[in-house]
Amino acid sequence: MKNQFRAVAALAAVAVVLAACGVQPGSRQGGGFENRYLVARNALDAGRYDVAISGFENLIADASNPMVTRRLTLELAHSQLRQGDYARAAETARSLAGVAEGEARALALAVAGTADHEQARQRMAAGQVNEARALLTLAETDLTEMLELGAGLDAGGAMAQRLQLVRAELGR
Repeated sequence: MKNQFRAVAALAAVAVVLAACGVQPGSRQGGGFENRYLVARNALDAGRYDVAISGFENLIADASNPMVTRRLTLELAHSQLRQGDYARAAETARSLAGVAEGEARALALAVAGTADHEQARQRMAAGQVNEARALLTLAETDLTEMLELGAGLDAGGAMAQRLQLVRAELGR
């Protein structure tokens, strides 16, 4: 139920952003853009990550408003993360964090930190200890800043728990 509320809230937020940007249903960018967003978002929710990633990449290419582009880039990074493409997710999220502020930066750092942590786990399993440690350090930095910027965004405590795991894996 809580996840359904978040999904509805996210869709409503995108609709408000699109409306604020002058995107009107039936215009070249309007109805088509919104429908394409819904297709990509529904694909993400359904676990069809290739469709979601392709959809978000195409939407980003068509978006002219920086605020919309940032939101779509976050959705893209989240799709890459859920697909298990941790390196791309970290790269996408980190590029967004470099231009975003406040809550948007915090959300991008959450994705980057999570992706780096998952990459570190893969490296550890492969015996690549030095690479794993470097990724864990990146994850710790990202998650620490994320929690400082947007503690209210971690209502369930998942990011705080992940940060504790990262620190434990670093021996801190």
